[in-house]
Amino acid sequence: PGDFIARYGGEEFCVILLGATERNAVDWAQRARETLEQTPIELSDQAISVTASFGAAQRTDQMRNIEELIDAADQALMVAKQTGRNRVVAASDESGNDLSSGPPLTLPDQSGTSDAPPIANP
Repeated sequence: PGDFIARYGGEEFCVILLGATERNAVDWAQRARETLEQTPIELSDQAISVTASFGAAQRTDQMRNIEELIDAADQALMVAKQTGRNRVVAASDESGNDLSSGPPLTLPDQSGTSDAPPIANP
C-alpha cells in the first residue's frame, strides 16, 4: 500500500500519507506548496502561477471516525486560507503559525496519538 491523493470537493484535495506523522505531512505539504509556487504553467503565450494552502492533521486515539480527522485537516486549511494563503498549517498548532517558511516549528507534544496515518488537506 502507498499514499493516496484524490479530489475532495470542488477545489480541495485529500492526501493520505500512510505511516507518516503530522510533521511528515507538514513537510510533504511544504514541498508540494513550494513546487507548485515555483512551477509556472505554460498556456498559449502566458505563464500562469499557481499557489496552494494546506492543512495537515494526524489521527488521534480520541477521534471516533474519519470525519473527525478530515474536519481537523479542514480546520487547519481554513486557518491557512484566512491568515494569508499559500501556507501550511498543522491542526495541532492552534496558533495558526505559518509552517511554510523559516526554521522548522516544534510541534506540541502529541501524547495520546496513535500510529494512525495523518492526512494533509490541500
